[in-house]
Amino acid sequence: MNNKPSISSFELDDDFGFTFTTEDQLFREGGLVDEKDELTMRLQKMYDAIIPLLNNLNRNPDQDIIKWPNRTKKINEFKTKLDTIGGDFIKSKELK
Repeated sequence: MNNKPSISSFELDDDFGFTFTTEDQLFREGGLVDEKDELTMRLQKMYDAIIPLLNNLNRNPDQDIIKWPNRTKKINEFKTKLDTIGGDFIKSKELK
């Protein structure tokens, strides 16, 4: 005597709890659009914070020496700013 369920009854009885969807529905309904927008905004803020630093470093390319008093304090403040912009998505590593 065979007590195993048939394949056809198994397929009808259990859908495993999933349904099919499109990528558009997934991004719209799943909240991934909001997360993408949040990350895009944070990336733009990060870029906007870094560009002035790079512009200042490039201001006088013909001079070999950069005078930067209190640089440790300024670098740590900038690192904290980047941590604030990145939030839980990213944290900077400790400077050595």
